[in-house]
Amino acid sequence: MQLVMKETEKPLMILTKPLDLMWHQNKTGKELEKILLATEFLYEKFSQHFLAIVSVENVADFTHMANMAKFHLRKLHTVNSLWIVPQAKMTDLHEFSELCWNCGFTNVLFYCNSSLYVYHKFPTLKVEKLPSLSSYYEREEIRNFHKFPLTFPITSSPPRCYRYIDRSGNLTYVGYMFSILMIFIEKFNFTFREYPHNYDDDDKEPLLEALQTGHMDFTSFPVYPNKTTDASDVLWNANIYIIVPKSKPIAKYKYFYKPFDEFVWLLYVLAILGATSAVAFLTLSKYSIWDFSKSFIYICSIALYQYQLTIPVRSLRFNLLYILLIVYNFIMINYYLCMLSSLLVTTLYEPQIDSIEDLASTNLRFKVTQSDMDYYKQLPNISPIVESLFVLEDGIVLDDL
Repeated sequence: MQLVMKETEKPLMILTKPLDLMWHQNKTGKELEKILLATEFLYEKFSQHFLAIVSVENVADFTHMANMAKFHLRKLHTVNSLWIVPQAKMTDLHEFSELCWNCGFTNVLFYCNSSLYVYHKFPTLKVEKLPSLSSYYEREEIRNFHKFPLTFPITSSPPRCYRYIDRSGNLTYVGYMFSILMIFIEKFNFTFREYPHNYDDDDKEPLLEALQTGHMDFTSFPVYPNKTTDASDVLWNANIYIIVPKSKPIAKYKYFYKPFDEFVWLLYVLAILGATSAVAFLTLSKYSIWDFSKSFIYICSIALYQYQLTIPVRSLRFNLLYILLIVYNFIMINYYLCMLSSLLVTTLYEPQIDSIEDLASTNLRFKVTQSDMDYYKQLPNISPIVESLFVLEDGIVLDDL
């Protein structure tokens, strides 16, 4: 027994009810309550590197113990498990082996009649007596499953999994999750068997129920981990990854307003309007003529450094305003032309999105299904910026994008 338990990190007792303990009469109520409160699920405590020992005193209790072990060894079905069945016969071991296979236990060691037994599923189920414990550790992992059928549905979930009719009129299955499953099937010599369902129905609940009841083996769409469903650590990542467009060159016409930012352009427009109003009031006070449009055209000509128009009014105040406009427009025009020349010899790109904060200044929105949104919102560290970008959409609409 010490050799069997050589890789055990820490013993842990799983209690189902106090009546299961023959020695509970020797324990006080507080001591027994303390033991029960200390009970933990194995899949919450250990990794794959430990030995699970299951004692079955009565043959009739094996199914119950197997289901209980399946519940406690959730996500840990590849661990080494020792099943102590002192009253079992060879026919019972065949039945136990089939039950262990259905529960997902492949590394099983039976201890019966002072002997050790293992089972082999392929090509046919058989129970073999081991000459020594070292033979158990020397056996190879299953690599050839002899065309054992694996069942999963083809769902309308592009780009993960979907189907279409090619040019030859053949029904073709594609998708990155479908490709991953087919690579797995080919490597370990399985066969693919399609689970029948309504392809156009976006409701995944019947498929999840079929997965939990064992009617199918995989799903070709992401399943969020919960208390009744496990997702592969390889195919599932608990983080959110957002695919955003890469920055691209801006349109050429935008180069003409890029030398100034919006605030400078606003000040420039206000300066023109202010100067136009000043010239119009000077004209009104000098000649009693209100001509705002003529004053506006005159100020625009000065702003563009064009002096073909006649001076609208002759006065000292206008001469001072005229000098200020010449100096102001000289600086602005030359600064604009220098910036525009430098921009025309380079390529300007849109702002690159490198962080979640960069998304806040964009108009990007992300369409998600109701199940996706419910899962994202319950995540503890989701950014409010990301949450505000989600747009609820039907799954069928997303598949048609």
